[in-house]
Amino acid sequence: AQDHVFASRPSLTIPRRLLYGCTDIAFAPHGPYWRGARKMSVRHLLSPPRVRAYRAVREQEVEALVQRVLEQVCRGGGVRLSELLNDFAKDVAGRIVLGLRAAGDNGWRAKVDALLEETNVLLGAFHVGDYIPWLSWVSYVDGTDARVTRAFETIDRILDEIVDAAATREMPLSGEEASDDAFIHVLLSLQQKEPTHAVMLG
Repeated sequence: AQDHVFASRPSLTIPRRLLYGCTDIAFAPHGPYWRGARKMSVRHLLSPPRVRAYRAVREQEVEALVQRVLEQVCRGGGVRLSELLNDFAKDVAGRIVLGLRAAGDNGWRAKVDALLEETNVLLGAFHVGDYIPWLSWVSYVDGTDARVTRAFETIDRILDEIVDAAATREMPLSGEEASDDAFIHVLLSLQQKEPTHAVMLG
C-alpha cells in the first residue's frame, strides 16, 4: 500500500541539470507525469509488435558485426572484440532510437559518443551538495558545476540537431532513408498529433 513512498529516485543535482529537470522516465518522480511517460513508452516504443519490427535491424547489424570480425581475422593479428561490440551496440541503438547508424562516417558518431559518454560519466559523479547541502560550494570550486554546465550545453545542442534533422528527414542511415519507425520519428509523430507529448522530446 505504501510502494509509492519509495518509488521515486532521489532528486539529485546532476540529473536535474542534465536531464531537463528529470523529465526522463528513469529519474522522473513517481506520479501522473511518470505514469503517462511510461504508458506512452510501453504503448508506442516498446510494444511487442514494435520490438519485433526491429528484428531486421538487429539481424543486419549482427551480419555486419560478423563481417567486421572476418575482415580483422583475414588481416591477421588479434580481433578487437570489445571495440567491435561497442560499435555494434551503438549501431543497433542508433538505428532503433535515432534512425541512424552511429558508427558510420557521416559525422554522427562523434556526436552520439559525446552524448552518451559524457552523460554516463557525469551521472555517476559525486556531487557533495546532494548529501551535505552546506558544502555544495565544493562542487563549484572543484569544477564539477562548470563541467556539468558545459556538458549540458553540448548535449542540448546535439539533441537539437538530432531532433531538427529527424523532423526534416535529413538524418542519414548509411546512404538509405531514415526509418520512420525509429523512436525519434514516433515521438515527433505523437507530438504533432498530441502537443502534450512535447515534453518527451525535452
